[in-house]
Amino acid sequence: MTSSPSVPRNQTRKRIHYPWEVCILATSTPTSLQHHTLRVLHQSGIPASKLTIFVQGNEEKTVFQNILPRTNYKQIVASPDFGLSGLLRCVYSHYALGTPLIVCRDSIEQILDHTGSSKACRLKSLIPVFQTGFSLCAHEKVGLWGIHPRSQASRTTPKVSVSKGIQSISGGLWGIHNPGIQPQCMPTYNTIPEYQSVLQFSKLYGTILRLNSLTVLWKSDKGSKQREYELERLEHQYPESVVLFTGSSGCLEVRFIQDKDEAQGPI
Repeated sequence: MTSSPSVPRNQTRKRIHYPWEVCILATSTPTSLQHHTLRVLHQSGIPASKLTIFVQGNEEKTVFQNILPRTNYKQIVASPDFGLSGLLRCVYSHYALGTPLIVCRDSIEQILDHTGSSKACRLKSLIPVFQTGFSLCAHEKVGLWGIHPRSQASRTTPKVSVSKGIQSISGGLWGIHNPGIQPQCMPTYNTIPEYQSVLQFSKLYGTILRLNSLTVLWKSDKGSKQREYELERLEHQYPESVVLFTGSSGCLEVRFIQDKDEAQGPI
């Protein structure tokens, strides 16, 4: 019986280099983050070495470090400013200009894949999704790609795999090239930062992209007074693009309107 050849001690397994970084905006508890977004990212093949958690202040950083296993993330960064807008500003200042970033909320429960089956199933790997999102952005010369957010699974199968235009609302998880701290991209909303980002990047680049074959299931704060107040602010700030209406749940909802001069439709 022959034994298998041994691996030389100085020979290490080749690591795959991914150019993007995943940024988690943490406003809930470490336990909630562990059970939601961190679990989903780990199950979807994202290495812990690419995960950075942004928290509100040094006290929160200590709490998260004491509870979360150190092997589950790359680092925890304490933001000097609080709220989702403060965390997002911290993200923009933390990385070099132009770095590919995937921004995640901390309440993602699941990511569903609608391709190849009449019934949506759990996405196996996010890595090709990230690669596709940034490749499409480079090809179409746009600055943001996203995924459709929902609070529950939908039975609807998308007619097109990718669409362009702000009417394709994204949320929960989105990809950008770091714009840095500049007035055109300054985050100021604490419950709907992704909505503001969609509008800001659409103004900068003419349009945005959404990957329609995927759905982010997440716990949103739909119905909260703060969210409804910020939706009204958003409508006032972008009257040409934002329409508010009362949804079937009785909560205030938003619809984005595509400007006639902007590129839109499937690609």
